[in-house]
Amino acid sequence: IDEIYNENGYQNTIFDICNIKYIDSSGIGLIIGTKTKIDSNRKKISLLCNKSNDKLLHIFTKARLHEVFAIFTNNDDAIKYVTG
Repeated sequence: IDEIYNENGYQNTIFDICNIKYIDSSGIGLIIGTKTKIDSNRKKISLLCNKSNDKLLHIFTKARLHEVFAIFTNNDDAIKYVTG
């Protein structure tokens, strides 16, 4: 991820995590680290996760990441957030 941002600059970002079945602390750390860098570059980040992935949504809620990230269940709302 850092390589992409270093090459293209920091942009508003939507992480589509709809198809992720499992995430561990390393994955969460990667997402948080990316958010920190995006925030410091005055850009926005959101997470896209469909409602059917209730296991992942539960993990993010349990870790209170819904208080840190804008989490959306549809693409249009995620796009509006990062572009608005």
